[in-house]
Amino acid sequence: MKPLSDSGSKAFTWDPEAKQFFEHFELDIVFRDTYYTSVHYLIKPRADSPICCELQVRTLFEEIWGEVDHRINYPKKTEDISCREQLMVLSKIVGAGSRLVDSIQRTISNHKD
Repeated sequence: MKPLSDSGSKAFTWDPEAKQFFEHFELDIVFRDTYYTSVHYLIKPRADSPICCELQVRTLFEEIWGEVDHRINYPKKTEDISCREQLMVLSKIVGAGSRLVDSIQRTISNHKD
């Protein structure tokens, strides 16, 4: 099965750098002020199938942030400004952590070559 970019697959992000990265793919980019980051693919077994599944793709860092956010903001969004600010900081740390891991992997790959 392959993602059907013309059927609504989206990249959700708050990060301008991530937006630039996602622009290289056939995805609709949606800016989220909630600091949510994830790529959602709509997948069908065949183009003419009425069955469609959504596959959400995140880094492990993003998944951790999502679990923390869900506990605080679901089913009702928190009114606590400190929690909202801390979630924003955590989201920025998550983005930095993902970039750091990418950099480490590139470094290792370059040394192997």
